[in-house]
Amino acid sequence: ALFGFVRAPAIDIAAGLARALSEHGLVAVPGAYFEAPEGFRLSWASLPPDRLAPALELLATSLGLPA
Repeated sequence: ALFGFVRAPAIDIAAGLARALSEHGLVAVPGAYFEAPEGFRLSWASLPPDRLAPALELLATSLGLPA
């Protein structure tokens, strides 16, 4: 499987992931599901390679990070 767990304790993960979903259709599993609310699980297994970088930029923007 192609996935990773991103830890970002200084970011409101739930709000950022909700924004990513509602604004861009991007889905990442909140870490609270894994008893690690300071992060999220990200999978890129079904994403075509040419769409990975743009998707990561949108996710970064949704989380309030520089793209």
